[in-house]
Amino acid sequence: MIFGPSVLHTKLRREIWQLRGQLLAIALVIAGGIAVCLMSLVNYSSLTATRDQYYQEHQFADVFVSVKRAPRHVLQTVSELPGVNRLSGRVEGAAKLNLPDYDEPVSAHLVSVPPTGQPEVNQLYVRQGRLPSATHANEVAIIGSFADAHQLTLDDRFNAIINGRQQTLKIVGIVESPEFIYVIPPGGMLPDYQRFGVLWLNQEALAAAMDMRGAFNSLVLQIDPRHPVEDVIDPLDRLLARYGSTGAFARADQFSHRFLSDELEQLKAMAIIFPSIFMGVAMFLLNVVVTRLISTQREIVAILKAFGYSNGQIGWHYSQMVLAIALTGLAIGCASGLWLGHRLGELYMDYYRFPTLLFLINPWWLALLALISMAVALLGGWRSIRAAAALPPGRGHAAREPRQIPGYLYRTAVGLGSLSSAFTHDRQAIGPQARPNRPLGIRHCHGHGHRGGWQFSVQLCLADGAHPIRPGAEARPDRHTHRPGQSNRPVRNGAPIRCTLRGRPPGSNGRAG
Repeated sequence: MIFGPSVLHTKLRREIWQLRGQLLAIALVIAGGIAVCLMSLVNYSSLTATRDQYYQEHQFADVFVSVKRAPRHVLQTVSELPGVNRLSGRVEGAAKLNLPDYDEPVSAHLVSVPPTGQPEVNQLYVRQGRLPSATHANEVAIIGSFADAHQLTLDDRFNAIINGRQQTLKIVGIVESPEFIYVIPPGGMLPDYQRFGVLWLNQEALAAAMDMRGAFNSLVLQIDPRHPVEDVIDPLDRLLARYGSTGAFARADQFSHRFLSDELEQLKAMAIIFPSIFMGVAMFLLNVVVTRLISTQREIVAILKAFGYSNGQIGWHYSQMVLAIALTGLAIGCASGLWLGHRLGELYMDYYRFPTLLFLINPWWLALLALISMAVALLGGWRSIRAAAALPPGRGHAAREPRQIPGYLYRTAVGLGSLSSAFTHDRQAIGPQARPNRPLGIRHCHGHGHRGGWQFSVQLCLADGAHPIRPGAEARPDRHTHRPGQSNRPVRNGAPIRCTLRGRPPGSNGRAG
């Protein structure tokens, strides 16, 4: 081999630099798909892991049920049901709040906490302060989103109307709850942190305000993971039906959990749909660019084949170009995706109020995205690369196979009256007796179309009745018509006689050349 291995590398570097604008545009399309996919996957896995850890650490309930009024001794019967691990009977209610420096009406959902502090189920995460104590009936803990919306801090006071009676409440804690990650007012579609909040009061104080001493109207339970939830819901409904139960439901139907799960499913769909669109566009652009590049380098490929380069080397040379585009897009997409994923995770933290965010990056995702991007690049240029690799030596400079002209064009061309001005003939091929302005007759015509015009192979004869001139025949000079300066050389045997019709199809206004 005359050329060293570095020849193809030099050619590759030059072509990448010459096509840097187009290749960078394709790489950015691939990077967009990688970035969206990685951003969605990172946030999906991070939020899922954060939610699961939050639920586990704070004993989020598996079953929820509301009743009109049930005595507390029923809790013992419920705890003996098969599959029940933990339960918490509590008092819930509603209140109207009168906040300082805020004139619009504000509503709140009230939940009781036991005198001992944290409940058995749905425990609270305390951001600031502490939980309400049993010795002070006016102490309250508020959810963090409501506190931030009204800039409330510890020891602030406001009035609340609970069960028709007004009380002055004092803030002793700012908390978060796994039950209220997504806080929506009753009948609302979106969170409204300024007009709706969640408050926790001591159980005795709230029971007294709601006339629920010795009773409860809300029950939450944790179920053994090995026990089906449906096997607990059915006997629970039968047990609490006499107390005005509205029907128990599982965690999957809980309002906050349902909204959060739907958001995570949207992230999963985003990680599939949008990157597929980006990759499809990138594959199309790669096919166009590589096909055009290889079509202009057929002679170069033929020369490389003539000097001993194999089909595999030619194919790998062009494959390196598309792989370089894919790797560039992968690098840009991974960096952008991780940055966007971190910023989007911060927005989710502000919106869903998780205590902490577990930002997870799975290395297998990066490997999978690398394989996908390289596969997309190779598939985009595979057809053209395979054609270039299969091109035999010496064929690269040959014209493409002509296309057969349509029949109507052929018949129209043959039926034209005067073709002397439409044909360009080779005087040396025909012979010295063919004068430049002497009309020619057509004995036989066969045509093919190719890019740029139509080409006809014809058998010609002189218009004055001379014998036809056939391909391969020898044209003898005429002694009587010979003039000085004209060549008397005969036409060599085997020389083709071809006339070319140049111009536009019939019906156009252009002149034939």
